[in-house]
Amino acid sequence: MEKRIAIIGYGTGGSTVAAYVRKYCRKCRVTVFEKNPYPLYHPCALPDVISGELNVDDIIEKEPLTPGLDFHLLSLVTRIDKEEKIVYYRENGVEKHVSYDELVLATGSVPWIPRSLQESLKHENVFTLKTPEDAVRIREKALRSKVAVVVGAGAIGIEVAFALRKLGLETYLVEALNQVLPGGLDRDMSIIAKRYIEDKGITVLVSSPVQGIEPQEEKLIVYTTNETINSDLVVLATGTAPNTKLAIEAGLNVDEKGFVIVDDYLRTSNPYIYAVGDIIRTKDYITGKPVTSMLANTAFYQGRIIALNITGYEKKYEGTLSPFVLSTEGLSVGSIGL
Repeated sequence: MEKRIAIIGYGTGGSTVAAYVRKYCRKCRVTVFEKNPYPLYHPCALPDVISGELNVDDIIEKEPLTPGLDFHLLSLVTRIDKEEKIVYYRENGVEKHVSYDELVLATGSVPWIPRSLQESLKHENVFTLKTPEDAVRIREKALRSKVAVVVGAGAIGIEVAFALRKLGLETYLVEALNQVLPGGLDRDMSIIAKRYIEDKGITVLVSSPVQGIEPQEEKLIVYTTNETINSDLVVLATGTAPNTKLAIEAGLNVDEKGFVIVDDYLRTSNPYIYAVGDIIRTKDYITGKPVTSMLANTAFYQGRIIALNITGYEKKYEGTLSPFVLSTEGLSVGSIGL
C-alpha cells in the first residue's frame, strides 16, 4: 500500500527528508510544498551574489534535487488539520488540499530584528538578507554607494561585510556584544578573527548596540552607544527566528521562543508530524539540555533521521553538536560542541 508523505518546505531539512524517503521507500508518495518560484537556493552563497563572485542564477536550483517527487512550487500552505491529516494550501489563487499519512514541517526561519530596530525596516536602503532577491537588492544599492553598515557580527554579518568591502565601500561591522562571532567562538579566538577583519579594511565596533537608524536626506544615520555613522545602506544581520506559525496554529507544542518541541525521534507532540531544522528545539549531545541549532549541517543530519523513522527504521537523534565553519577572504574559522 502506498504511504503518503507530505513535506512543507524544501530547504536543507526538507530536501534531505525527501531524498532519503525516496531512497528507503520506493512505494512512498512524497508531496512537497514550496512557496518560492524555484525548488531550492543555497543561502550560504548569498554574500557571493552581493560581491559579484556569483550570479543569482548560480545559487538557485531549477529542478528538485530528487526525481519522482510530487512537487508544488508557489504553493503556500495555509492550514494543517492534524486530526484528519490534511494539508490545505493555495496554488495559483486556488484553495486546495491533500491528505497525508505522515507530515514533515521544514518551514525554516525568518530574519529576527531587535524590537529597537524594527521600525528601521520601513526606511529605504535598510535590508535584511534571507533570499536571493534580498542579495540582488543589496548589490544594486551597494554599487551606487560609498559607505555601508552591517549590524551583527555573526557569520553572515562578517561575510556580508567582506562582500561590501570588496565592492569598494567603506564598511562598518557593528556588534552589540563584546566580540565577533559571539555564538561560535570563545573570546580568545574571537580576538584573532576581529584583528584579521580589521586588517582587511573593515571597521569593527563591538560592545556597540545600535539604538536607532534615521534617514537624513539621502543618507541613513546609524546611532550606536559609542558612535554615529553616516551611511548609504544598512544590512541587519541580527539573527533568525523559527518560522513556526503553521505549527503553532496547528496546536503543536512549542517552547517560549516559538521553537517546536520534538522527541528523540524528531516527532512533534503529534505522532504523525515530524519537524526538522531551524524550527525545532532538540537536546545538546554533551549536556542533554534543550538547545537549538539553526545550521544547515544539523538540518541535514536530522533530515536523514526523520527519513529513517518514516520508513520504519526507528532511529534516535542523539543530540546536537552544531559544527560551524566560516571561510571567507582568507579567514577560516570553525568550532563544534560547547
